[in-house]
Amino acid sequence: MQLPRAYGGLSPNAATRAQYYLGAMYAYGKGVPLDHQKALAWYSRAAEQGDVASQYNLAQMYRTGRGAPRDYVVAVEWYKRAAAQDLAPARYSLGLMHERGEGVPRDDAAAARWYEAAAEQGQIPAQHNLALLYRLGKGVAQDDKLAAQWFRRAAEQGDASAQYNLAMLYRQGQGLAEDDKAAAEWLRRAAEQGYALAQSGLGLMYATGEGVPKDAVYAHMWANRISAPLAAARKRKRTGCCAIMC
Repeated sequence: MQLPRAYGGLSPNAATRAQYYLGAMYAYGKGVPLDHQKALAWYSRAAEQGDVASQYNLAQMYRTGRGAPRDYVVAVEWYKRAAAQDLAPARYSLGLMHERGEGVPRDDAAAARWYEAAAEQGQIPAQHNLALLYRLGKGVAQDDKLAAQWFRRAAEQGDASAQYNLAMLYRQGQGLAEDDKAAAEWLRRAAEQGYALAQSGLGLMYATGEGVPKDAVYAHMWANRISAPLAAARKRKRTGCCAIMC
């Protein structure tokens, strides 16, 4: 595949970036018809020349089977090349692949190392997953204090699941001092993002007056936030309606 004539006079670095942008345009159908195979071809050209974004996008396409047959082994190789250039999402993805055994033998210890590398760069899902490994003792020695530290780092960046898990550690006094008031605050942050488990937990705390003033109105309000979507789902099931997600 040749670069369009307009790109013929570009420097090697500029031409590589042009290849990446063409790949992105075909991948998302921006200014050209959507074409995953052409996206794959242009990403491949740029990736071979060291473009880190193209390496990562190419790995994603092989992992998901867009533009080419799904190939976890090839995906891992491209993730590794992007990770070698310090790309945090690639390091996180390698953690996932090792944890799931996709393209590599399942290895929780390797997953933890990749998650930590990405987590130290601020990658929220890596921070969350690393916390879970410490909580469960998978691939690392079980350590609730480290689990709490990593949940907190993800929670402070707004991750609802991490906020909920941090709240549970406060409730149970595991990894940090038991503190129902702090637990309620983290549950509130997660609940306001629609996290159902947090809504349920916060409603219970208002019902019992633990960490917050006892308040039947707030307990009922949070219970309703959970029951409304459940009721809608039951209604759709009864009427035969369904939502199609692409």
